[in-house]
Amino acid sequence: MPKKTRKLPSFSANAWIAIFLALFLTSCARRPIAQVATPPVRICPADIFYMDMVLPPFEGRSWSDLAAYTKGLQMHIHTLNQDRAAIREFCSGE
Repeated sequence: MPKKTRKLPSFSANAWIAIFLALFLTSCARRPIAQVATPPVRICPADIFYMDMVLPPFEGRSWSDLAAYTKGLQMHIHTLNQDRAAIREFCSGE
């Protein structure tokens, strides 16, 4: 059985392949896009979400109820008001 030999492509075939690949790859290149400076978009919640909270009235019956109310609730509401002040500052654009 005779041995099959491969015929190497001629120089002109390699040249055509190189030209085709070069043109094919450069056709995908894009021109640089001009960068336009745009201001940031601020998306803010409704006004009710960053209004200060009002302290609810005390409805306890003893001094220990008053101590628990004062210690827990006022600190929590103070923290919420600080967070809401930060949101108001952000939404006002300052």
